[in-house]
Amino acid sequence: PQLLASKSPTGNALTLAWPGDAGYFDLFQATDVSTDATWLSLTNPAWYSNNQWTLALPATNAQVFYRLRAP
Repeated sequence: PQLLASKSPTGNALTLAWPGDAGYFDLFQATDVSTDATWLSLTNPAWYSNNQWTLALPATNAQVFYRLRAP
């Protein structure tokens, strides 16, 4: 499913969201997307509302990539 990212108006938080009708997916992050990148599972709890999974994270200046993966 498509992963949507948006930042808060104050710029201090990043919100990630994906459709809930596609089933449950785990969210992973990495600092690069090379073939040998290490993808780490996010342990922050996502919440389900209005047929959408949402997760809020603190915004940083670090370059981070996110992906969804079915368990």
